[in-house]
Amino acid sequence: MTPEHIQTLLESRFKNVVQVQDRFEVSVGAMRLIVMAHSDTDRLRIMVPVAAVDHADASTFQRLLEANFITTLDARYAIYSGILWAVVLTPLAIITEHVFEIAVTEVLQLAGNTGSSYCAWPSGTSARFAQLH
Repeated sequence: MTPEHIQTLLESRFKNVVQVQDRFEVSVGAMRLIVMAHSDTDRLRIMVPVAAVDHADASTFQRLLEANFITTLDARYAIYSGILWAVVLTPLAIITEHVFEIAVTEVLQLAGNTGSSYCAWPSGTSARFAQLH
């Protein structure tokens, strides 16, 4: 898939896609979806900034890491530059339209569910693997 194809997919799903340098940005409610597609490094990043990380809270970090293992599906929590992100990182060359759409949905769901279920599926649904014990 190419960055141009990514732009076309975003524009077919969202009305307010803006290209800013090497990325596409979309306002989705109160969230800012950022998509970076780089052919030269074969990387695709789909991400939403969730919150500033302004203090060290071991129980919060433990909950985020547990979510990464159990409930985030292909999306993940990450911290970069003092910001907590919901993100999917994947090779650009292997992504399909279907997988791209799922990845965007998972990142938006994960960002929206931070602080409650910490999961990448819609609120009110569950998965059998949500609890491992």
